[in-house]
Amino acid sequence: MQVSGTRARLRSLFCLDQKLIAMHCKRMAKISVHLVRVTTDDCEEQLWLAATPREVAVDRVLNAIPEGWAASLVERQLSDEMVDALDMSAGEVRQHKVS
Repeated sequence: MQVSGTRARLRSLFCLDQKLIAMHCKRMAKISVHLVRVTTDDCEEQLWLAATPREVAVDRVLNAIPEGWAASLVERQLSDEMVDALDMSAGEVRQHKVS
């Protein structure tokens, strides 16, 4: 009985260690999300999000929007909490929809 209890504790600790390692790796591979202002042909403004390096954020958004629309980087930085809440994958680009 003692052996199986020890195994269960070890298994539990192993799972906890795996979760901590995964959380640490996610933090170390922190994704930066940049805000990009898009202006349409009708002069409407949209806000887009780019989970890319800052240097390529505008280019990635320009590839996702219709030709002729304009895009510019917004200087505002998002907090870590906001970036986590967005749950974006590296390289992902999407329009921000306000609900």
